[in-house]
Amino acid sequence: MAKTHIWMTERIRGFYLAAYLLFGLLVVGTVGYELIEGWGLLDSFYMTVITISTVGYGEVNPLSREGVIFTTCLIIGGMSVTVYAFGVIGQTALEGELFKLRRLAKMEKKIDALDNHTIVCGFGRLAHFVIDELRDHGEEIVVVEKEERHFKEIESEGLLYVNGNAHEDEILLRAGIRRAKTLLAIVPSDAENVFITLTARNLNPTIQIVARTEQTASESKLRRAGADQVISPYRVSGSRIVQNVLHQHVNDFLEIATGSDGTKLALEQVVVPPDSPLVGLTLETAALRRKAGVNVAAIISPTGKTHLSPSKDEVIESGARIFLFGETTSFKLLAELMSPPA
Repeated sequence: MAKTHIWMTERIRGFYLAAYLLFGLLVVGTVGYELIEGWGLLDSFYMTVITISTVGYGEVNPLSREGVIFTTCLIIGGMSVTVYAFGVIGQTALEGELFKLRRLAKMEKKIDALDNHTIVCGFGRLAHFVIDELRDHGEEIVVVEKEERHFKEIESEGLLYVNGNAHEDEILLRAGIRRAKTLLAIVPSDAENVFITLTARNLNPTIQIVARTEQTASESKLRRAGADQVISPYRVSGSRIVQNVLHQHVNDFLEIATGSDGTKLALEQVVVPPDSPLVGLTLETAALRRKAGVNVAAIISPTGKTHLSPSKDEVIESGARIFLFGETTSFKLLAELMSPPA
């Protein structure tokens, strides 16, 4: 269980325990005075209150020998509960935990309200670049991180997060794994990424999982664990360097086309929903380039057949995956074209 969650549970438990003890003393004192001294309910309750609070008022009525002994025990019990209660409140106030508790509870409510979001496991150097790109594309993100030293930075960037090990069921459930669309297992350890992938796939069989690997030998393990895509940052970087050496002008064009932050042009995959008005139309009739400003690079039919550079007579089928290239703003227009009429 995450340290943050443990601490929240302990603080809440401490407040409840102090309240229960105080309430129990009031009941015991009131009933005790009624039975021992034969007083009425109001006098017994009042005597209990002034005894527990040790305000120093005189007795409501003269006490018998048994009443004196009972009052002495009540004073000791009241002082003990008071010391414990003020200790819990004092520690919470001094550490700012009450504010933190409220803030974390508010954040958990926001996470519970998310749907179709992306879970990023790990907040290392790679995660910084990935999160920036995802946020530029309007994605909602929940970070899962176990190292408390990262929390201040995560909070300063306005990100939602869960404290704990991402390979634990409870942690991923708190991150909304069953409502998320994508999970990125990008912690530096291949072994941890395998465990995270296994856990995520078990909790949500349909979620898209992208995993990071540092060693080529781990790629097959990650795929067997349930990863849809396995990315090696070193391999990607090495390939990019080689391409830049061998095809410098092509890479210069890509840099200009995509922009330094990758937000000008993008290659996207969309799945045609069954009730889309585009189903049954040819690419020429759909006119995606004219209406949305996107170009069709390839189509994978529901049967798995791939059509590279499809012709204008290619029919758009329900469930087909279409790979398109265009400006990122154009994909919003495409989403409107593909959506069923309201």
